Amino acid sequence: MTCSAIDEVIYTFWPQPEADILTDSEDNYTCGFIFDNLRSENPGTGITGYWYNESPSTVYGDVFSNDTWVQVSSYDCYDFYWIEQSGPLSNHGFCNDTAGPLNICFYEIPVADAGIDTLFCGLTGELSAIPSVGTGVWTTPSELNINVVEIHNPNSIITSEFYNTDPGNEESYTIQWTEDNNGCTDSETVEVVFARIPDSDIIIIPPKCFGEQAIIAAEDSVHVHYSWNYYGGDIINSLQNNLGGNYQNFVSWDNNAGEHIISLIVTSEWGCLSPIKIDTIYEPEVPDFDYTIVSDTCLFSKGGVLINDTTDISYFWLDENYGPEPGTIIVDVLGIPLGTYAILSSYLTQNEENYAYYIQTFGSAYCTDTILFEVESIGMLNAEIELLTNNMNEVLVAPEANAVFMNLSQLDNVPGRCEWHFDDGEINKSCDDIIEHIYKTAGCYSPYLVIYNKNLPECRDTAYLEYCIPVESSSFIEIPNIFSPNNDGYNDYFQVRAQTLTSFSGTIVNRWGRKIYTWDNWLDYEAGWDGRLSGGTQASPGVYYYIIRAVGYDGEEYEYTGALQLVGK
Repeated sequence: MTCSAIDEVIYTFWPQPEADILTDSEDNYTCGFIFDNLRSENPGTGITGYWYNESPSTVYGDVFSNDTWVQVSSYDCYDFYWIEQSGPLSNHGFCNDTAGPLNICFYEIPVADAGIDTLFCGLTGELSAIPSVGTGVWTTPSELNINVVEIHNPNSIITSEFYNTDPGNEESYTIQWTEDNNGCTDSETVEVVFARIPDSDIIIIPPKCFGEQAIIAAEDSVHVHYSWNYYGGDIINSLQNNLGGNYQNFVSWDNNAGEHIISLIVTSEWGCLSPIKIDTIYEPEVPDFDYTIVSDTCLFSKGGVLINDTTDISYFWLDENYGPEPGTIIVDVLGIPLGTYAILSSYLTQNEENYAYYIQTFGSAYCTDTILFEVESIGMLNAEIELLTNNMNEVLVAPEANAVFMNLSQLDNVPGRCEWHFDDGEINKSCDDIIEHIYKTAGCYSPYLVIYNKNLPECRDTAYLEYCIPVESSSFIEIPNIFSPNNDGYNDYFQVRAQTLTSFSGTIVNRWGRKIYTWDNWLDYEAGWDGRLSGGTQASPGVYYYIIRAVGYDGEEYEYTGALQLVGK
């Protein structure tokens, strides 16, 4: 007996995927964030294909398309895979195949910035490209005329053989800045112009005469602007070119300096500045005018002026009140009084090399100066005397009253003589600074001094003291030895008779030594003792004693003691 069974099995055969990327491996980079040549072989019926990359921010045109584009979010190199699969939906990836990786690099596209169109002053300049990414390079179709020193340097020095601003040359040069970032490129051109730097040399025609205007001009007179600096100078007149540039000026200074600094900066019509030029203007020297002034002696109109040298300078009189007619050529003028006078001098300019120019411009090559001179007085005598201080503070006593005088007179630089008159009949003709004179008799004297100009005796002056000089007699004292105070007008007071005392004291005592009376006034008779006691009662007749002390102006000292007889009525 046979046992058997039958079972049925269904087998499904899925196509085997064979993934293949068709993008050429040499096509492995793109400029920017998008690669638009992502291609693979068509997977065929029953097979699904899709693109894969590890970056979550990758965006595909159609991830399941075998011919699509891909976009990334940052510049880098990425691996891409093409994956094909077949099989039941419930068993994803049952049959699969993967092609790749396809490595694609995404490079940033440069943005070339060659800078702005530039004008260079001179034959050398500096380029100013602004680099972005990659490597930059300068190129130009005018490489025969210009040279970029460092072609990969965005700020390279560039030089030119010619000025574009000169007639007949190219108006500008075209320079191209190209940036290459792994095959991604961008370019921009810039126009450069090389302009000539203006010259700032100065032509100077110095002043014809001291203090007059100098002619100052720019050697290059065709530019638009001239920046002059005259450091305190005043512009008298200017000349301008057809562009309005004041290329020439007439300038003067009033600071009496012998030299003046000037400077110039020139600006061309292209805006190019010259280097600053500094120069010096030298004033011609004023000659030494050789003349002698004659002083007016004692205000007698005896002044004048003598011209010592008229070889190269002519002198003309200007004063309308004294001397010759104004405008007269002079060599000397005499007989004029004290005062200020003017003379006009005329002489040829020292800058004779510019003689013709001065004639053409100013009409003359001669200089004139007005000379002011002062005729001063001389011999204006001033007599002055003074008694020495020690004489003023002491009493002079005859017969040896020595008065000492100071001669403070001024003879004003003329020969003089002196006469002292001492008011006692004596004369002294000494002009010494210190003069002594002895008065032999008492009195009050008024001396004076007369000083003379020896050459003009009528020119004199006299000095007086403001007070008389008192001279005293020699001192003495006489003392009475008796008096009778009975009001009969005779010997009513006990008083000394004296003269020229500087101090005095008198004392009366009785026989027991008791002080009865004192006095210090020797000049008044009534100041003496009147015979009364201190209480006002009459003293008893009899013998009393006196003590007298005194000093005379002549230095004599006196001291007397003695007895006196008081006589009763």
